[in-house]
Amino acid sequence: MSSEPPQPPAAPETPAADEAPVQAPAAAEPVAVEPPVPVEPVAEPAFGAPSFPAQPLPAQPLPAQPFAAPPFGAPAGYGWPAAEAVDDRRPVRGSRTLLLLVAALLLGPLVGGGIGYAIQAQRPPTPLPPLQPVAQPQYPAGALSPQAAAAALPAPLSIDGDLRKLLLAKPADAQDEDGNASGATPGGWETVGEMARERGDSATEFEDLLDAGLRRTAMTGWRKGDIDYRIELIQYFSADARSAYEAMDQAHVRNPQSVPFADGMQGSYWADPKQRTYVQTNLKFYYGGAKTRRGDVLVSVEIYSPNPVNADEARDLAKQQWERLG
Repeated sequence: MSSEPPQPPAAPETPAADEAPVQAPAAAEPVAVEPPVPVEPVAEPAFGAPSFPAQPLPAQPLPAQPFAAPPFGAPAGYGWPAAEAVDDRRPVRGSRTLLLLVAALLLGPLVGGGIGYAIQAQRPPTPLPPLQPVAQPQYPAGALSPQAAAAALPAPLSIDGDLRKLLLAKPADAQDEDGNASGATPGGWETVGEMARERGDSATEFEDLLDAGLRRTAMTGWRKGDIDYRIELIQYFSADARSAYEAMDQAHVRNPQSVPFADGMQGSYWADPKQRTYVQTNLKFYYGGAKTRRGDVLVSVEIYSPNPVNADEARDLAKQQWERLG
C-alpha cells in the first residue's frame, strides 16, 4: 500500500472549437483619489453629563401644540423650542362670591348689634326694685355653761368600762385553751400585734386594724373535747363606729352560706362545709363562726373542729355574748 495521498482527478478537457478567443483587457483609466478628511478629536464628556453630537442635528418638525418647556429628561435644544415664560395660573372661579359671603358674615352681626343698641338706647330706663333690709343674725350674750357644752358633745360610748368583765365565762366541762396562735391570754386583753399575727399577713392586718380606728380588744377561749372556741370583743372609737358594721358585713360576704340573725340582731352565722388547713401545718379542720355587733363593739365567735361544725352552736354563743353587752 502506497503512503502518498490520493491525487484529485484531472479536469476534463474542453473541445477547442467551443472556446472563444481570449482578448487582452483594455488599459484601465486612472481614478482620482480624494485626500482623507482630517477628523477632529472629540473631547469625552465629563462623568454623568449627557453626550451630544458635535454637529447640530437638522431641525425636527415641531408638534402641532408645542410645549412651553421640554418634557422631563429631554435636553434643551434637542428638537424642542426654547422654554418661554408662560403663566399657568388660572383665575379662581367664585372668588368674588366668597368675598361677598365673608363680608356679609362679618357685617351682619355688627349691623344687627348696632341697630339693637340704638333701639335699646332710645327706651327709657327701667327702675330697679328698692333694697329690702335683711335682719342681722343675733348671738346670745354671755358665756356657755358647762352643762350646755356637754350636751352639745357627741354621745359617749354606748359600752364603756372593762370589756374583760363582759366576756362569756368558760363552761364548767371545758378546759383551758392549750395553744393560741396569737399569744394572747384567754380572758384578757389582746393587742393589735397579736390580732394581726392570728389573722396572718401581719403587716397588712396591723395597718388595716389601725386605719379602721381600733380602740381595744378583749379575748377569751376554751377547749371542749377536740373542739376549740374563741370569742373576741373588738371595740372601735366612737368616730369610727361604722368600722364594726363594715367588719360584720365583710364576714357575711366572705361566707356566702351564712344565715342572718333574727330577733333584732345584726350580722350572720355560718358553718363552712369544706375543710381548711392550719397555717404552716398539715392539720385539717372545719370552721364555723358568727359576727354581730352592739354599738361600736363587734362580737366575733369562731369554732375550730376536726368534724363539721354545727352552725346553730355558733349562733347560740354569739347571741349569749351579744345579750351581755346590753
